[in-house]
Amino acid sequence: MKKLAMALGLLMMLVGFSGGVARADELPMPTFTVTPASHDFGSVPVNALASADLVVTNTGVGSITIVSVKTKAPYSCGATSFTLAPGQSRRVSVAFAPRAAGQYNTTCSFLSNIPSVYVNVPLSGTGVE
Repeated sequence: MKKLAMALGLLMMLVGFSGGVARADELPMPTFTVTPASHDFGSVPVNALASADLVVTNTGVGSITIVSVKTKAPYSCGATSFTLAPGQSRRVSVAFAPRAAGQYNTTCSFLSNIPSVYVNVPLSGTGVE
């Protein structure tokens, strides 16, 4: 019995069990990054198309689902929703297709299934004649 108690004590010490319950704010959170953090398409002729890839990476623990990828015209995103395992990445294509000359600024918003875990990537570009 004494050997069992010692073994159990050693096991608890190795896995870091202190006998308490971790608070929610102490637990590692699922999270993700998007690179690059912003993208400037530069000058693009009116009615032409320019595209770029953004890389979404799960940098947290556990799987995370990107439930929404949104932007506003004249930009578009090539993904709607997807799930990433820890350490996994996915490329998301973003396009700029100006219909008139002028400067266009917006964001590409990546919303996850975890409340308050999201990333906004600023996008900019200029439509030229």
